[in-house]
Formats: sequence, C-alpha cells, structure tokens
Amino acid sequence: NLTDPDNGALAPYTFG
Repeated sequence: NLTDPDNGALAPYTFG
C-alpha cells in the first residue's frame, strides 16, 4: 500500500 499509513511494512509509506 504505497499510500496507506498502516501497511505492516518498515515505514508508514512503503509497499507493505
């Protein structure tokens, strides 16, 4: 989720 604040990735705006 490139534009989702919560994607379970390293940063709030990453591939998630």
